[in-house]
Amino acid sequence: MKQALVMLYPGFCYFEVAALTEILAFKEDEWTVTTVGADRQNYLGEDGLQVLAEKSFLRLIR
Repeated sequence: MKQALVMLYPGFCYFEVAALTEILAFKEDEWTVTTVGADRQNYLGEDGLQVLAEKSFLRLIR
């Protein structure tokens, strides 16, 4: 199984998340998509969509 990380930040563009997930949906390999941010919290996108960062950057480093 392969893993993709989606970086979240205040004001992120929903298209950045949607494009990646759309591309991976049609791949033959199985993918796990994980959202990451500076902190494990909700991030508000430019269009008002809130997305939770499943992991923080610090946790990935350790």
